[in-house]
Amino acid sequence: MKEMDHNLKKIGLLTCSRFPDLYGQDQLLLKEFLNKGYDAYPVIWDDPNFNAEEWQCLIFRNTWDYFEKKEAFLEFINRMAEMKVFTLNSLSVIQKNLHKFYLREMEEAGVQIVPTIFVPAGSTDDLVKLIPQSWKKVVVKPAFSAGAFETRTYDFDAFAHMNDDYQQLLKSDDLLLQLFMEEILTQGEVSFVYFDKTFSHSVQKVPKEGDFRVQSLFGGAYHPYTASAEILAKAQSIVDGIPEPVLYARVDGIVINNKFYLMEVELTEPDLYFELGANSLLKFVEAFQSLENFNDNKNHFCGASLVDQHFPLHF
Repeated sequence: MKEMDHNLKKIGLLTCSRFPDLYGQDQLLLKEFLNKGYDAYPVIWDDPNFNAEEWQCLIFRNTWDYFEKKEAFLEFINRMAEMKVFTLNSLSVIQKNLHKFYLREMEEAGVQIVPTIFVPAGSTDDLVKLIPQSWKKVVVKPAFSAGAFETRTYDFDAFAHMNDDYQQLLKSDDLLLQLFMEEILTQGEVSFVYFDKTFSHSVQKVPKEGDFRVQSLFGGAYHPYTASAEILAKAQSIVDGIPEPVLYARVDGIVINNKFYLMEVELTEPDLYFELGANSLLKFVEAFQSLENFNDNKNHFCGASLVDQHFPLHF
């Protein structure tokens, strides 16, 4: 661990106990921040010795166990709000983004999402009967999850197993049933990365043969991606619709016949694929500087009241 320079502003990059020194290229942010006059340091969000008052700002980065510690993470967010801690992204944005039912409001606002059925916790409906007859394969996932956690696919002849597999989880958790887009197997998923709502780079993520999950953890391969002007404009419009400033945003979806279908807007702790974007680490820190100045002038991020338990994103 490096020694703190107490003459510099202290920035905490929030991570988890699995990656106490941050993960991969995120570690390189420490040097980039130092070059700009900040003393940045990894901070494990649920370390019992963590003291938020020591830091000028906390940035969510590798908090990749949050969905496994749901109640503790929500309590952490509320505690930071009560203490009026300056965080990026802001606590209100983080809380809203944690629950994937924000996709329903985005669809109602006119955003083209992957066809999705939203199933509230406690529902006693037969999941199979909720699925349109035209759907031949379905992806099922919890609304509060990440990294393909508790995510399964079902072919038409196996639909009946959904009720048994998710019966226990559905008692306490909301679910999403999504049409499985076959193109994901060949074209993969695309991600558009933004810093301070300015486009930086895009990435294509293709699953390994025989799998549908695009994450590198499951063998997925990542490549630079060049999108059409029309697709870039669609992704930009989604980011521009976020009602608050954001340090980083990642828009995930699938492109079919030059049409973009949104899967998720990642505003909490996304991998930003720094290694695939030119000067992306520098762009991140410069975006932070811009938003730090905005906070100093407007006091925008501190003390925001947190919203109800469904965290709607009003795009």
